[in-house]
Amino acid sequence: MPSKHSETRILSPYNFHFDADKILNTDEFQRLLKALQSAKGFQLLFAQFNYYRDDLADRLCAIVPKSHCMSVTESQFSSYADWQQRLIQLAQQDVQVVHVLGLNTWFNSSAAQLEWLHVLNYQRETLAKQCSISLVFWVTADFLTLLALEAPDMWAWRSGVFDFSAQPVKRDISDHQMRSVDSFLPVAEKVRRQQRLDELSQYLQQHADVSPSLRAALLQEQGDLFFALGEVGAAYHCFEQAYQLYQAEQNERYAAEARGRIADILQSRGELDEALAIRQQEELPVYERLGDVRSKAVTMGKIADILQFRGELDEALAIRQQEELPVYERLGDVREKAVTMGKIADILQDRGELDEALAIRQQEQLPIFERLGDVRSKAVTMGKIADILQDRGELNEALMIRQQEQLPIFERLGDVRSKAVAMGYIADILQSRGELDEALTIRQQEELPVYERLGDVHSKAVTMGQIADILQSRGELNEALAIRQQEQLPIFERLGDVREKAVTMGKIADILQDRGELDEALAIRQQEELPVYERLGDVRSKAVTMGKIADILQDRCELDKALAIRQQEQLPVYERLGDVREKAVTVGRIADILYQKGELDKALAIRQQEQLPIFERLGNVREKAVTMGKIADIFQSRGEFDKALAIQQREELLVYERLGDMRELLVVKTKIATNLMQITPPRRAQANRLLCQALQSAKKMQIPEAQQIEMLLRHFKMKCNNNKKRVGTRKKVL
Repeated sequence: MPSKHSETRILSPYNFHFDADKILNTDEFQRLLKALQSAKGFQLLFAQFNYYRDDLADRLCAIVPKSHCMSVTESQFSSYADWQQRLIQLAQQDVQVVHVLGLNTWFNSSAAQLEWLHVLNYQRETLAKQCSISLVFWVTADFLTLLALEAPDMWAWRSGVFDFSAQPVKRDISDHQMRSVDSFLPVAEKVRRQQRLDELSQYLQQHADVSPSLRAALLQEQGDLFFALGEVGAAYHCFEQAYQLYQAEQNERYAAEARGRIADILQSRGELDEALAIRQQEELPVYERLGDVRSKAVTMGKIADILQFRGELDEALAIRQQEELPVYERLGDVREKAVTMGKIADILQDRGELDEALAIRQQEQLPIFERLGDVRSKAVTMGKIADILQDRGELNEALMIRQQEQLPIFERLGDVRSKAVAMGYIADILQSRGELDEALTIRQQEELPVYERLGDVHSKAVTMGQIADILQSRGELNEALAIRQQEQLPIFERLGDVREKAVTMGKIADILQDRGELDEALAIRQQEELPVYERLGDVRSKAVTMGKIADILQDRCELDKALAIRQQEQLPVYERLGDVREKAVTVGRIADILYQKGELDKALAIRQQEQLPIFERLGNVREKAVTMGKIADIFQSRGEFDKALAIQQREELLVYERLGDMRELLVVKTKIATNLMQITPPRRAQANRLLCQALQSAKKMQIPEAQQIEMLLRHFKMKCNNNKKRVGTRKKVL
């Protein structure tokens, strides 16, 4: 029965070796580890592999007490009976986990292989009674399919299937070769998945009489592959068929899992109400009935994801804190606890509670990932900390984390995608600081080529949109509009992503508004954007869009209508959501309208009493500086130039210099120069110097403000030093 050659390690053409940082911290490995650690009595598990099987099994044996790795070779076993007797002996020796290695090469003929599987199928009850252990079969995809077909009753007893066939690996080749192979690995992976899809389709077509449970399992695998390849419609069809089969078999657990996958697709399409209904009405009751607290907690987390996405932050926070967190704490699952704490921090950050969110990141999440040795999750958390610092206006500190803490980890892991994402965040910071050329270079040379090579059309579309943002900032409106309409929009339409399509239409409206085409912009807001967010139940995005409509009305001097939207449509939403930051921004917009109507005292009261205290409490130095600038504008309009100058020089200028925000810096220098020319006597030399500094920065950034500054220089009959030097040189030559 066994073959004449002993079991050997399966090697790839690239001489793979085990990379603990990558493999041990994957969700699949952690799922298998949890299944082994929480097992009681007999359970049957299947682990599908391509490479480094022995390393994974060895590591699990080292982590889980009373584990044993059994390599089935000719010298050990001559029959199924010998193998089963050895399992019984191990169980009697208090072994609790047995990893079975070598099944793929044990048999010397197909007939012998089928005979063993049939005996396994018939003897399953005896095996379960005499061996109260966790039995882990390490097999290839082909053998797994054969086992499911030839031992269907044994297959039905499975407690879990874990796929390690496509996990990341590290190669024993040079750094240059490694980068080259990594760059094209995703394409190879797509080919591998497509081949597997073809195999499954062919098998299902040729085996019409296959058992319903096996057909459902293979359809579900097909759906997972289609979903990973971006073929959402095909994935939906597969999951729906699998669900119907599980329903007919009265297998409520697997039926619930299939419906959960359908909910994932609906959620990705932006159909949040439908996804939420499945989670709450179909998935959750099954796990509650089965007493599966972990699956219930995971499902509650997905419900919280939807609520958070719709802006229902209080409800999402309650689920995280009361439904999810206690379960993971009770199960002793420190990793899931850390992940959930991170989701709580996300909500606090969305609500503008930056200090609280930062404390969770630094004190709750980071120490756990460091203790687990999870360098990837540590890098992601450091990025989240950088996000908070960026929100607080601490751009230099955020940039330092991105460049020194996050980027090197992704480079060391050979993770080209995460590196590209991190580079995108660096570009965000540079863009915020007004370093538009540098940001544009990263978008075009570091981000875009990676997503194109990976075939990631969604990320490519998002990056093209960020390039359009830069062009729009530089006043290149036609070029930005072309990208929105020709590059971004068609991709989101093809992907069926209604949310991203609506967001892109909003960006197009922004450009039209900048070009003064207010009617066209308003039509997009009201007819293209708003209905989508209303249909999705996204109250936050609806409130933001109403604010954009108010902006247009304000530009058209329809101030009362704009004010009504701010006070009646926007403000109540942010108050209900508990979003103090957006509330502060909105009351600031109300102050803008009052300022425009000439009600300066009311506008000043809002700035000083409602807006400023919030940003001070949140520790948001950038927004505080912007608000102080608005207060200075009011003093300037009232002719109190000394008060305006004092704020601009002490509260704004120093902050933007410290933050490295070049754009805001040149704007405030221009305002200071204008005020210096209003006081008696005018400080002409200082104003001239500031305007020339601002002009130099604006020209370097290639932004429209350069033309406005040149007009001010002509108005005040000033010249910049570079012009004077050219004139002086010419005289000397003559």
